[in-house]
Amino acid sequence: GREKEISIISDSFCRVATTGVCEALLIRGWSGCGKSSLVATTFEPIRVAGGYVVSRKFEEISSVNPVWTVMAAFNDLCILIKERNSDEELLEIQDELIRVFGINLPKLVRILPNAKDIFSTQASTLHLYRKVDSELTFKGLCFAIQCFMSVISAKSRPIMIFLDDLQWADNMA
Repeated sequence: GREKEISIISDSFCRVATTGVCEALLIRGWSGCGKSSLVATTFEPIRVAGGYVVSRKFEEISSVNPVWTVMAAFNDLCILIKERNSDEELLEIQDELIRVFGINLPKLVRILPNAKDIFSTQASTLHLYRKVDSELTFKGLCFAIQCFMSVISAKSRPIMIFLDDLQWADNMA
């Protein structure tokens, strides 16, 4: 009975994978009506099609800042990138991250600790651990994630990020 909704999600993913243009879907409905289950049915077909799926859930009662739930999704993505790409592909990603972030690469590793795992060679990681003196503002955090995603996402690496129970997030998240 949910074929139409599954098709909408799948079609959106296919458009992103073929055009490289980002899309966002918001799925709404009453509590317990199966929104999360509906989206979860698309995870495996998306993975089989070469997509990357990351899922995180906001909690109603949590001591964790909701922004860090979003950051945890991107941090999980780093693990997928490491696991699903060849050494040659990782080297290309690594070189592009170094080009985009330059001396600010340690800031990326500070907000996404798993990003260090994308770096395979000893020589390239030397400047990952350079001391970072400045505080990262919310704007800086958003900009770093934008830059990260501009490198990581591609037609060959379409990404689906599912953030569940968004009503428990604050405006910043």
